[in-house]
Amino acid sequence: MYIYSLFHQSGSSFFKSTSVSFVVAAANVNEEAEALIKWKLGLDNKSQHFLSSWQLEGNRSSSHCSWLGVGCDELKRITNLSLPNSNLSGTLQNLSFSSFSNLVYIDFVNNYLYGDIPLSIYSLSKLTHLKLEVNSLTGFLSPAVANLSSLSYLSLSGNQLSGTIPRELWLMTGLRTLYFARTLISGTIPKEIGNLKSLTSLSLDNSNLTGSIPSSIGNLTNLVNLYLFATNIYGNIPTEIGKLSNLRTVYLDINNLSGALPSSMGNLTNLITLNLYDNNLSGALPSLGNSTNLSVLDLMQNQLNGFLPSTMNNLTRLTHLGLSYNDFTGQLPDQICSGGSLVYFHAIENHFTGPIPTSLKNCSSISRVRLEGNQLTGNLTEAFGIHPHLYYLNLSDNKLQGEVSPKWGLCQNLTTLDISNNNLSGSIPPALGKAPQLQLLDLSSNHLTGNIPEELGNSSHNQNAT
Repeated sequence: MYIYSLFHQSGSSFFKSTSVSFVVAAANVNEEAEALIKWKLGLDNKSQHFLSSWQLEGNRSSSHCSWLGVGCDELKRITNLSLPNSNLSGTLQNLSFSSFSNLVYIDFVNNYLYGDIPLSIYSLSKLTHLKLEVNSLTGFLSPAVANLSSLSYLSLSGNQLSGTIPRELWLMTGLRTLYFARTLISGTIPKEIGNLKSLTSLSLDNSNLTGSIPSSIGNLTNLVNLYLFATNIYGNIPTEIGKLSNLRTVYLDINNLSGALPSSMGNLTNLITLNLYDNNLSGALPSLGNSTNLSVLDLMQNQLNGFLPSTMNNLTRLTHLGLSYNDFTGQLPDQICSGGSLVYFHAIENHFTGPIPTSLKNCSSISRVRLEGNQLTGNLTEAFGIHPHLYYLNLSDNKLQGEVSPKWGLCQNLTTLDISNNNLSGSIPPALGKAPQLQLLDLSSNHLTGNIPEELGNSSHNQNAT
């Protein structure tokens, strides 16, 4: 009897507490649905029409989980709000984020949301992903962002946010992705960035950031993608960047970086893209020969000098090589297209000497070549073959010899051929008139003889031939 009575009492207590919890859960669910409806009614008419599925019904606790962009857990509590690319127009101020205590995922990417980021959003301690990029949000990121203790993905790019990044953000060690690009943020990158050791992607580009890159960036050993282009940062690239062995993508272009490239960059064996163009970098190019997966290397518009390392010939997967407007000397890498991948190759206005790389002759992938303004020598006649994708070739202002090859006429997509101001001789081959897309042909300032072939003179594609 005692045992039964004890069981009966405890069982009754269990059912009572369970019943209470269900009632509380139902109340919370209704509160969430009502919060969404309130926000919807504050959006413009088109947005409200888009969210036409958001309607309260008699059984309000279950219907909202089927609403567009809404995801729930097994207790029908909202965990996901995902409405990217939805043309939503309005503010977030009317959305009571504090009503969604179980929210883990927000995606409002590419809409027309404006106004400040509401403080209530920082109460979401379970939130892992906050995606608000490509809107018109203003104001600044609050130090209260540190309350988002579960956050691993934060993207605010493409807004009009201003001010500085709060120091509290640099203490959020769980962050794996941080996108804060194309904003009006200012200030410097603090040494505390080194705390974010879980980061795999960092994007602070197209902003008003200034100062130098701190050496503590070397702590970000999990970093795969680094986007710091088009800012006001200056100073040297720290040697510690060589510790980031997982880096695949590096964009440091369009800044005021100076000094020599650290030799430690040769340790970045997983690099695929390295963009350093439009800076004030100087000195010799360190060996990148171990970065055999490198596809894009753009060093244009710097003050780099000296010979290119022979290990450049190891980069057989290059699709884009940009060396223009530097002070490089010596020869171009001979095997630059030995892998058959090169598409764009430019080395304008350097001091390169010697022949055109032999690997270009059979480089069927090549589309655009600009080597003008150097001191290249050698016989041009057989330097190139028939290139099905080539549309632009400029070899002007060099010291090339030989004759104009009739093979150019077999390049079906060639629109521009400029080999002016060289030491070419012989006559102009009539076969050039067979190039169906040719619009600009410049053979001036050479030692050519004979007449302009009728095939060129009668072709509407070659009216600019000189």
